[in-house]
Amino acid sequence: MTSQQTKANFMLLTNLISKSNTARWNRDLKNIKLLLLSVCMLIYTLFCQSHAAADTNKLIEKGEIFKAPTYSIFENEPQENLRLLGIQLVQAGKGLIKQEDIITINPQELLDVNLHWLPGHDIDTKIPILLQFSTRDGIVKRTIETQIGPEVGELWKAGGIYQHHHVTDMRSITLSFSGAATMSVHVGQESTLSETQNFQLLLNLRLLPLIELPDMETSRYPEFFGSNNISLNKRFRLGSGVTQRIDIEQREDHSFIGIGLISAYGYNSVPQSKKVGVCRVYSNGQILVELPILSGIHTARSDYDFDPQGRDHQKIAIIESEEADYLDVNGAPFLRHKYVSKLPSAEMAKADSIEFEMLARGTLDIFDIVILMDEN
Repeated sequence: MTSQQTKANFMLLTNLISKSNTARWNRDLKNIKLLLLSVCMLIYTLFCQSHAAADTNKLIEKGEIFKAPTYSIFENEPQENLRLLGIQLVQAGKGLIKQEDIITINPQELLDVNLHWLPGHDIDTKIPILLQFSTRDGIVKRTIETQIGPEVGELWKAGGIYQHHHVTDMRSITLSFSGAATMSVHVGQESTLSETQNFQLLLNLRLLPLIELPDMETSRYPEFFGSNNISLNKRFRLGSGVTQRIDIEQREDHSFIGIGLISAYGYNSVPQSKKVGVCRVYSNGQILVELPILSGIHTARSDYDFDPQGRDHQKIAIIESEEADYLDVNGAPFLRHKYVSKLPSAEMAKADSIEFEMLARGTLDIFDIVILMDEN
């Protein structure tokens, strides 16, 4: 009801009251009651709207920010009446889902995944769900299986909202890949996942690389890098959409003349002499030089021997090998390799940090980085 309509009703009520004719008053008594009811309804409506607005503001200011489901659940899912209402990701006590489109995940911290579910019917048993992490292009996927639902003797009632809390060790994920990634939530078991990606929610992530100590045998380093070299003792796996910067400290007794690289790449095949990645040399925040990491020259596929005849790049010098945990194209055991190369650069004499980036699809393993020094 508008303010003009209310004013007109009040004027009509005043005119009716001013009439001294008792018969007319009795005749219009019903109309008076309706008008009074309308006024009361208007006042009540305005009161509710003002309080609802205040409550909404409180929710916006104080409540969690949840990502809405991307798709409704498909009809062929095992529990088509179970809907995911929202999700919150927490690391080190801080909520990660704000207004950003891409969520940055630190592999050094546990990831708390809080899911809020709305059942369409009563549920008295556990239901399997999947948290799937994948590279943005879908080449590499890792899946975590868990269950949601009431405890024994309890019930998730239809129309209620229930929270499921799951703690994820992101180290196991970022050992497989880092960089541009997605996280999706599925109802059902891994065997029921279809190619249609029938997920209830999809988030865009940026997984930072996990930095670890190398597991290399350093006794062969002088054979490849000379007697004057310094291992940075850094190992990590890069994917597309992320970089890794490493600080270095210059020495007074020797000049840095380049970088020794122990690496391999996987989940893709890059043609001979094409860029797999790049190493940038920095000084005071400025890029001094970009050193390309080329396929068949500075690195190669770790599983090159899985199908040597099908490779489009050369195998380079190998520093270590280990038996693969699967068979080659002919069904026979084979070795996976770690390759060694040098990236010489006079600019290294002024460097205070270096940065690595994967440019191709797939993953690039940096098994160790060695600073090359002059022999003087």
